[in-house]
Amino acid sequence: ALIVTSDDGDIHVTGMAGPELVLATDDGDVEIAFAGRAPDLLKAASDDGDLQFRFPAQASFAYEIRTDDGRVRLDLSGERPRDIPENGGRISGAVGGGAGQVNIQTDDGNVELITE
Repeated sequence: ALIVTSDDGDIHVTGMAGPELVLATDDGDVEIAFAGRAPDLLKAASDDGDLQFRFPAQASFAYEIRTDDGRVRLDLSGERPRDIPENGGRISGAVGGGAGQVNIQTDDGNVELITE
């Protein structure tokens, strides 16, 4: 697994590929664009920061997202775009058959999952 951590700063990666990615940041935004396919496992946690993940259109994964204070935006293949308001909450589902696993949580920040 590739493990990326940051105490104070943003994480930006394009062309990400690999079977497992674990991200943790205390204070900073995360932007990850995957190449080829979604990972088998993505775990991301943030205390304070926005999290954005871009997947290829043919991506297949189940997702579970939790935010205590922030909105969630889903723009996934085969689904109508959805926005969950800023009061926080939990949402789960699957896209493309749900082969991989995506777990995201943030205490204070917005989350976006996008397939393109």
